[in-house]
Amino acid sequence: MPPMPAFNRVVLTDGDEWRLYNSQASVPFEEKLFRKVGISGEPSETEKTLDLLSKDRMKEDTLAREWRRYYVDRKVQGAIEKLFALGDPAASLIRLITREVGSLPRGEIKASLSRVRVHPDFPVEPGPKKPLTAADRAWVTRREGRRPPHKPPFRPGTLKALALDALRERPEGLTPAQIEEAVLKGNPEVAKRFKRTSVASQTWWMIREASERGIALEITTTADGEKLYRIKSEATPRVAVEPGSLPAGPSPEGRQKRGDVSVKELIGAGHIPPPLELEKTYKGNRITARVEADGKVTCSGKSYDTLSMAALAACQAIMGGRKLHSINGWTFWQFRDDNGQLAPVAALRQRYLKGRKAASS
Repeated sequence: MPPMPAFNRVVLTDGDEWRLYNSQASVPFEEKLFRKVGISGEPSETEKTLDLLSKDRMKEDTLAREWRRYYVDRKVQGAIEKLFALGDPAASLIRLITREVGSLPRGEIKASLSRVRVHPDFPVEPGPKKPLTAADRAWVTRREGRRPPHKPPFRPGTLKALALDALRERPEGLTPAQIEEAVLKGNPEVAKRFKRTSVASQTWWMIREASERGIALEITTTADGEKLYRIKSEATPRVAVEPGSLPAGPSPEGRQKRGDVSVKELIGAGHIPPPLELEKTYKGNRITARVEADGKVTCSGKSYDTLSMAALAACQAIMGGRKLHSINGWTFWQFRDDNGQLAPVAALRQRYLKGRKAASS
């Protein structure tokens, strides 16, 4: 048997139908299609196929093994169908059957084989997993010991969370299409930013991952044959938060213990003389900003509450609006010290903290 090549996957989807191709398989294009499933189709088959794209399956090289099984099964299927070709069964098959039955005339055996309709069936089943090594088992044991009973809830504002909220608002249950419609109608911004196919895809993933988040779904079938999903129970019920009931931020004493300092504190202590001009060269672009007397930071004509907010906005503007992670403004922004050298604003904060610590001791 030739060596098993790597599976180079290409996934095409319109949100409902998913097609998985092996792009580098040495077969005609029409035979590169490995699996085709629909979200609105049989859930078990869809789940098995999408599971092949999970991170764990990628690590196990499951796709390459499943493709090999599929390739071999297809070749065997073709050989079987050729043996039982309508009206002209293979001579080797006739001889084999003749030897087995013995007492029947060869002509009658051939006529019988000509009447056979053979449809080989190769059910899609996951292949055998690689056995765990001792190191694997030890890692799993450590991971299981740390794992909470359920994964954390869907992040608020994501399509999965919005789909789940739509389902919560309709105790009688909804079909996937109705969930999608509720998400789009109830969230105008979603309709502007996302295609319906994206909402459909994330709705399916919400349904698939609900049990991992401690949410039990009851599935029934409508008169039209569609799946109807209803929330049966939730392991961790949501707690309504009343206005004003959120805990206040840390007290000044707590902030001092942690070393948190605001720009306004440094201005009051005389470590930042406003207005303080700031600058930074980011990806070849020179950015300027200014610390005002009220502690706010002005950058590109806009005012920001913190150094980090100003830094993030400036960097996102340079990156064409691409969303970035938070930036530490204290180390990002620089100022000119008494010697005309550039230094991070964090140096002023450190100087203030040292003086405060010396005074308290």
